[in-house]
Amino acid sequence: MTLPQAFERAIDEIARDSRFAGVEIVQHAARRGRHSTTLSITIDREGGVDLATCERIAGQINKQLDAYEEKY
Repeated sequence: MTLPQAFERAIDEIARDSRFAGVEIVQHAARRGRHSTTLSITIDREGGVDLATCERIAGQINKQLDAYEEKY
């Protein structure tokens, strides 16, 4: 599995995770560059998204992608 595929899997898992209920994944992308892959995710929630939610989602994604040697 490639890093972008693992990122897609992580996004799918977050969308189904009850800990992130109410969080909408507005868009996400993985763009391969010369020396790394740039990953982006835009989320929203009724009433807005706080920094703690962003940190929890980033942590969940990083936990799944840390096994890859490719830089992101």
